Parts: sequence; C-alpha cells; structure tokens
Amino acid sequence: MNLEYRENHVQTTLRQSLTMAIAAAFLAPLALRAQEKPAYPTFKLGGRMQLQGYAFDDDDLAGTEGGASGPSSNFVIRRARFEVLARVSDRVSFVVQPSYEAPRNRVRLRDAFIDLQLTPADAATSLVLRAGQEKRPFGRYELLSSNNLPSIERGAGPGLASGSATHNLFELNGFLSHDVGVAAHATLPLDGQRALRLHGGLYNGQGESFGDINEAKTWGVRATVDVLGRLSLGASYADHETAQLENPDVPNGPVGPTVRNQAVGLDLMYGAPGQPGLLVIADWMSGEDTTAARKPIRGAQVVAGWHFRLTRPRAMLYAIEPVARADWATADADDPDRDVTLLTAGVGLYFTPRTHWRVVYERQHPADDARQTVAGVRTMISTSF
Repeated sequence: MNLEYRENHVQTTLRQSLTMAIAAAFLAPLALRAQEKPAYPTFKLGGRMQLQGYAFDDDDLAGTEGGASGPSSNFVIRRARFEVLARVSDRVSFVVQPSYEAPRNRVRLRDAFIDLQLTPADAATSLVLRAGQEKRPFGRYELLSSNNLPSIERGAGPGLASGSATHNLFELNGFLSHDVGVAAHATLPLDGQRALRLHGGLYNGQGESFGDINEAKTWGVRATVDVLGRLSLGASYADHETAQLENPDVPNGPVGPTVRNQAVGLDLMYGAPGQPGLLVIADWMSGEDTTAARKPIRGAQVVAGWHFRLTRPRAMLYAIEPVARADWATADADDPDRDVTLLTAGVGLYFTPRTHWRVVYERQHPADDARQTVAGVRTMISTSF
C-alpha cells in the first residue's frame, strides 16, 4: 500500500507540475505583454450634451441691424457633441469632433487634426506639430472648453443682439474660433510647477471647414505663462486676411480684393472652471474689422465665480457656484454710440463634477438710446464624459 500510494502521489505531482508548466508557457507572454506599452492604435471617446432655454424681452430687435439672434424665447440643443481621440503610435495621434448644435441646427465639424509629437513623451520640453482644423490662438475664454463655461455663453448668446459682445465681435472679424491650417504647440518648463506655453499657426482665414479662395493666409501667435500659484497670463497677436467671391454662386469664380486686419489680446486666468475656490477670467482685445475702412474694434470681458464644494451633499448637490460677468464691446471705437455692455449674474448647481445646471440673468445695454435694452433669463443643463 505504501508503494502504491507513493506511485500515485508521484504521478499526481507530475501531472500538477506539467499543468503548471503548460499554463506558464501560455501566460508568460501575456504577462510580459501587459508590462509593455499598450498596443496601438488606442481610442478614447468623449462627449457632451447641453440643453439650453432662454426668455428675453427683445421683440423690438427683430428685423433691425444687429437684431436678436433667434426668437425672444426658445429651447435649443446647444451642443450634442462626440469626440474621438486616437493614438496611432507614441508620436502620432488625431482628434475628430463632430457636433450638432444651435443656432446652426446642423451637424458641423469642430476639432479635426493630426498631432505629431516631435519630442519624446517623457521629455520636460514638449513640441507638437498639428495639421488640420483647430481653434486659432487668440482669447483665453475662447480657448476654454465649452464643457463648463461659468457664464453659459462666451458672448451674447441666442436671444440677445447678435455680434455685440466681445467674443462675437472678434469672431465675426476673423480672430476667434476654428480654421484650417498647420500649427506648432510648445511647452517649456520654467520650474517644477510653472511653464511657458507657446502656440503659433498658419491658416486659410476662411473659418471652420472652408478651403482658401486666394493665395493669402491668416497667421497668429500666442504665449501663456504661469506666474504665481493659480495665476497665469496670456498674450495673443493675429494677422487675418479675408476675401469674398465676387459671385457667391460661382465657386471658382473671380475673387474680390483681400482685406488684412490685425488684433492683439491680453488675458489672465486665476483658478480653473469647476475647481474649488475663486475663478477669474479676463480678456482685453483690440483690433480692426474686415471692412475696407478697417474700423477700430475693442472689447473687454471679466468673468468671476466662486466654487463651493459641499462637505455633506444634500438634495443631490455636489457643489454651488455663483458667477458674475461684465462685457463691454464696440464695433467702432470712434463712434461712442456703438458701445454695448452685457451684464450676467447667476448660479451653477453641480450634481456631479461633470453635470451641472446653470441659471443666469442677463442685461444687454447699448450706448445709443434709440436701441433697445434687452434683459431676461438664460438656463442650461450640461453633462459630459
């Protein structure tokens, strides 16, 4: 019996050892592969949904110059957006971001570019070459993500007099928003916590998704530097060219004269949207419009808020964020009747870090007494992932 038991024990031990060896042979490559860098390509999906409603006493603006952008009250899908970030290798990636949104009420292409990382991923200094469609390097509030804008809109949103706030004015004249071209992004460390970020690009100058119609190009440069703690300062310069077809119905027809206009911008930001404590974002812009006279345009905006995190959340609330904004803009600095001010005050209620509901009161007042002062309420619920 002892001999038989000993033989059975040896056979069992051999079978177990053989099974473990076979398993190790199959699992070892998997374990080594898990320790290696992830296989390419890799994908990351993001998106946001924003539903907005507003009501303004702007009936008298309908059909007038600079009239309201939309009816006096409305519910709109402000943004329904998806974003795909794909990494092709440790040096190459691309972003595609289609979006359905008001007031255009159609699907449009926002960010769509390829990034080539020219420096190693672990290098302190970063240099990226970008080709495709991105935002021009101008304006602090413009370059912030629309996932979490404290004032709901960057400028005068639907329902208010169109083209009258700082953001709207400089976007209409070719300095803000998306364009197609090539750009370089660089990050230079100053010390362990501060950095200098540089952004320069050459673009068609025709705006989002449009090819050029002449040989002239738009270019811009921007620098942002961390100063102290949560405070950073920025400066931008843009040289924009615009031209129009003499007959818009003939795509390849004669092109009218090219007009070049320039702008400079200074900005600062203290804090960050959605982070505890004080948030201040300020933009000052000065430039020229796209008319042959190149009239001087000016604008300044300050947004401030305070983000309170609730230590014992009640009624589903994660945080509360009161906010205020003051905006002044003029479409002709030589004409005081072209000045327009926009005041905003309200509160944001956070249900999660990425889901919030904002309600604000807005009042838009033109310097020209013959034009109507508009006031009302805007609200938006937003969520993102």
